[in-house]
Amino acid sequence: MGRTGTGHAPGGVLIGRGRRMLALADVVQRIRDQVPAARIVAHGLEADVPARTPAVYVYPLAEDSEPPAALGPVIQRAVVRIASEIIVTAARSPRRGEGAADELEAVRGELMAALAGWQPAWADEPLEHRQGRLVQLEAGWASWRDEWETRVTRGI
Repeated sequence: MGRTGTGHAPGGVLIGRGRRMLALADVVQRIRDQVPAARIVAHGLEADVPARTPAVYVYPLAEDSEPPAALGPVIQRAVVRIASEIIVTAARSPRRGEGAADELEAVRGELMAALAGWQPAWADEPLEHRQGRLVQLEAGWASWRDEWETRVTRGI
């Protein structure tokens, strides 16, 4: 749907002139299309523990709204932050952890290329990378989260 369209994705909440953001279907599809190193890509709010890795989950993190416009219909601008979380395992590596690090680096590189500067249909601006960090490190697996930010306009 174009930037001024009123298309609807299943689930989620209204954001961006009638478009839904929390479904994140277009972000998930973009990663599926552009990140071949990821074996599983899913919406993080609808996914189970991955059966295979590397896996990438996408989910909403935060939304900060500006005060609504004073005149006319209620319109708000908001900064929306989403996350992409990569899960890798070291089970396939004979050199403890090195295989997981290599997989993480490969998936993360493809993910950065796919999302940085790309604009989801529900957003007013392209995605910008804000930060990345190790979320969890356990025996045999690791989880890395990158946070992405964009802006939307909401008509309430």
